[in-house]
Amino acid sequence: MIAEAAYLRAEHRGFAPGFEEDDWLTAEKEVDALLSGGLGGPQ
Repeated sequence: MIAEAAYLRAEHRGFAPGFEEDDWLTAEKEVDALLSGGLGGPQ
């Protein structure tokens, strides 16, 4: 899930180099929030 989210973030910004770690860390936070119900998902 994290890899897919990071890929989608990179794709959205046109795969510009230099943001790979930011993409991954942000994706981790998004997936953690989703799995814990923090993004409006079922709780």
